[in-house]
Amino acid sequence: MLTFQETVDAKLLAELNGPIQDLHAQLHPEIFKPYDQAGIQEFYAYLVQEDSFRFFTAHQSNSIVGYFVVETREYPESPFIHGYRALYVHQIFVMESARKQGIGAKIVDKIKALSREENCSRLELDVWLKNSGSTTFFEKSGFEAQKQILSQTID
Repeated sequence: MLTFQETVDAKLLAELNGPIQDLHAQLHPEIFKPYDQAGIQEFYAYLVQEDSFRFFTAHQSNSIVGYFVVETREYPESPFIHGYRALYVHQIFVMESARKQGIGAKIVDKIKALSREENCSRLELDVWLKNSGSTTFFEKSGFEAQKQILSQTID
């Protein structure tokens, strides 16, 4: 059985972030720094104090098998857009040893439940195109691409 526990443990969050940071640095070394546990722990120590952020670990058989970080965002009405409230997924991760067991889908279900609790009408996230495994997972989970950000490195 998969259970979830909310946490504000910056040290734990920094440790869990290691594989994600390593992957990002591998895929985009021009953007992402190598994993720095102390620096990331300091960052999380700041972030856990922000009311709009929530942090959860996923547990199975008394072991952490994943985690996620979400932020409630308010988009005010303007001449350009209708106002809305969204739950933005900053990070979602399933341990390598726990993949292909439906854990990711259960984490997404938990995130959807949280979005309803927070009265959010949208669930948002972004994914790096080179991270094809995550892209495929999110599309299978019902996410649709809404926009594409293009960039160019200037020499």
